[in-house]
Amino acid sequence: MVRMQMTLRAESLKKVGLTRVGSPYATVVVTGGPNEGKELGRTEVLENDLNPDWATIIFVEAESSVYMPIKIAVKDKKDDRVMAEGNFEVTEIHESPGHQHFQQNENGSKVWAHVTQSIVGGVIGQFDFHFRGLDIKNIEAGVLGLGRSDPFYEICKKSSDLTNGVTTWPVAYRSETIMDNLNPYWKEGSLSLEALCYGDLEWPLKISVWDWQSKGRHRVIGEVETTIQDIVDHVTQRGNADREGALKLSKVGGTKIKG
Repeated sequence: MVRMQMTLRAESLKKVGLTRVGSPYATVVVTGGPNEGKELGRTEVLENDLNPDWATIIFVEAESSVYMPIKIAVKDKKDDRVMAEGNFEVTEIHESPGHQHFQQNENGSKVWAHVTQSIVGGVIGQFDFHFRGLDIKNIEAGVLGLGRSDPFYEICKKSSDLTNGVTTWPVAYRSETIMDNLNPYWKEGSLSLEALCYGDLEWPLKISVWDWQSKGRHRVIGEVETTIQDIVDHVTQRGNADREGALKLSKVGGTKIKG
């Protein structure tokens, strides 16, 4: 039995009804074999988002010799209306280029699943973290220059398929948004080392800071590649406004839009 972890996203979802942008979440249910009907997990809800990239990690116990078909259903939180769905097999997803596979619906929407081996390193435990942004760039000047960015951050972990030369960065954690603040002090977060870095403290991670947009088309402010060990080495020693020891965000070339 191999322990795997699955992350989900969808693209080009359609509006619910004529005008309402849905707030989607996804469920994963086994559709065959001894565990038929079992729900493996469900994601968080992403408000007003037609291109959701969920941060929830769903853990799956699978064997390459045992067929495990699943159905992923994307639903709107208001009335559980199905916005898109896809039928997959867990091992086939893992063996696809980039360890990911999608299914396209008749209306053009796509449901993506990404499956990787869950444990690579030998470190177990929980990682507690508390981030503050300092001097975040203001990319939302607004009328008369009075607006401020509405920042949130994501921690993504690198996933490389060396056989096919495909690299992706699945989201492992997403913070809350703090409105109109260039020095945000986000809530404390906690994630297992298995979920965050496959149990390897040197596994490549990327922290991206985004400017939240109400229609889901968030704009990136900056990002930095790091590791858990590097984050620990940058823990501030002189209070939470210590700029000298902070991780430095790099500017991102061009305009990078999420959603």
